Amino acid sequence: MCYFKPMNIKPFILCLFCGYLLLASYWAQAQLILSPNHSTYTAPDGRYAPRSTETPLSLPFFDDFSTTSRLPNPAHWLPNGGTYISNNISIAPPTLNVAVFDGADAQGQPYVFNNPLANGLADQLVSRPIDLSSIQASDDVFLSFYWQAFGLGEVPDGDDSIRLQFKDNADIWHTVWVQRGSGVTQDFAQVFIPLNNNPAYWHAQFQFRFQSFGRLSGPFDHWFVDYVYLDRNRSAIDIARLDVATVQAPTSLLRRYRAMPVRQFNARPTEELSAFVNTSLNNLNSFFNVINYRCTIEDTIAKSSPVEILNESVLINAGARNIAVQAPLSASLIPLNNNPKTLKTKFSVVTGDPALFTPNDSIVSFTTLGDYYAYDDGSAEYVVGVNQRLARVAYRFVLNTPDTLTAIQINIVPFERSLIGETFVLAVWSRLDNRPESLVSARSLPITYSNRDELTTYTLERPIPVQDTIFIGWQQTTDTRLTIGYDKNNDSGNDIFFFLDRNWQQNTELRGSLLLRPVFGEVNTPPITGFEPVSPPTDWRIYPNPSSGSLTVEGTDLPENLQLYSLDGQQKASFALPRDQGLHRLTLPRLPDGMYLLKGRNKQGRTMFEKLIIRH
Repeated sequence: MCYFKPMNIKPFILCLFCGYLLLASYWAQAQLILSPNHSTYTAPDGRYAPRSTETPLSLPFFDDFSTTSRLPNPAHWLPNGGTYISNNISIAPPTLNVAVFDGADAQGQPYVFNNPLANGLADQLVSRPIDLSSIQASDDVFLSFYWQAFGLGEVPDGDDSIRLQFKDNADIWHTVWVQRGSGVTQDFAQVFIPLNNNPAYWHAQFQFRFQSFGRLSGPFDHWFVDYVYLDRNRSAIDIARLDVATVQAPTSLLRRYRAMPVRQFNARPTEELSAFVNTSLNNLNSFFNVINYRCTIEDTIAKSSPVEILNESVLINAGARNIAVQAPLSASLIPLNNNPKTLKTKFSVVTGDPALFTPNDSIVSFTTLGDYYAYDDGSAEYVVGVNQRLARVAYRFVLNTPDTLTAIQINIVPFERSLIGETFVLAVWSRLDNRPESLVSARSLPITYSNRDELTTYTLERPIPVQDTIFIGWQQTTDTRLTIGYDKNNDSGNDIFFFLDRNWQQNTELRGSLLLRPVFGEVNTPPITGFEPVSPPTDWRIYPNPSSGSLTVEGTDLPENLQLYSLDGQQKASFALPRDQGLHRLTLPRLPDGMYLLKGRNKQGRTMFEKLIIRH
């Protein structure tokens, strides 16, 4: 059975596609799997201890995570807490980027592998020491922050939680705020915690930390923290900031893709280029403001000077959120040469904000014109899994001009239990019509996990010429699901197909994009044939195909011997074919259903291949 599930999932399954393609939400899965008898895990606090010689920070302390792109800023936070920074998985954050808490470390590796029910302390975000030795009760010191549950990820269960702790002058941590998973919504909420009412916190090595608790076998139970602000002269009603902030990363410069081969773009630049590039802003202040914003584009590979495509001023209302900003695009902005390009789009805002809040006044994104296609933005909020042996998933790409497929990139996500030592079949189809000749490449490969949002590149043994349309994907070799990264922010769902019950079906329900990319390029070396399938020869044929156990081989120039191989290169049978006959009936050994290869060599020494499907 084939199903899609969020990157932090649990086994509730919503049935779609007549029961064949299923969307499993991590939050619902947690509700069914977690039980009072689950295992627990506790991360030792010692690994987060600061160095005793470390110089403490001073007030104000502020971090909205807008200055880093992957890990929390080491100037503010201790390392190795497990959180990571993202601008893709939360919904309507106060500013660009949030700190993400889940059941995997910052590299995406589960805290506990091979025990799906393990539960306990997961991610932590621990501040560096802060000197509060000079504060007094009258200073009105408050810590504030925004939090959200699940967003585009997985809703925590009722027993899951996130908490905030303060460290006193005796090095004891005290819980000052806790939020459980029951009844949470997708709205960001702001929290204020006073420090002026407890002298135990007024010391030179004060620290605070956020901790999440939930499932530890993968990216489950999402929480997000943003806009952490600690300072004097505040109050619990001090909810507004003199801060106009960027929020949404600029959209792709391309209509259909986040990246595409430069030759393919040059073939139809007007059709491929989007009409506009968009972003959004938030006014976190309780007063209106007049701002100036601009947008530039530059090629970071060619080191070109930024080209300004927008420069305007606008009046924004008090507390306005998701203020849309749009800049027009023209094909003349991009030189039509075959040089690879990484195009940086940057929106900048001139706001008059205090210096403390200006780092969030600009935001960038990148569009690649290189050698690969990508519908995805490189961030996986979900995973796709197939848990039926021989089931397949295919991804469609339509070219503007003939090209050569040379490699496939894929993001395989570690989830619940390790599949190291198992295999999957990486496949390429010219059409999805169930004809053997439509499968142009099938290669059995060992499963290799990627780090969070990274893709592994598999070079094809035989480069494949492509005229217009190609399908890349994979086939299960067991009933254990292989989990592939799934981007929920960019929709190419209509280009995803799945094969079950002897039929290909198009995805029409799920929105998102696989982290699965075809790589194209010129080939300067002769192709390697190996065991890669080739077009069937014209002087022999086999039937029936698919076969349930018997096979007829017919032709005028048959080899003396035929070998039957599985897709991982293991010989399964050998057959002698006397040359004085043009038709032979063979009895196949009892083998599992699937794709196999018949190989032989004719009188001229040419190696001949034929794909054979065995189906009982």
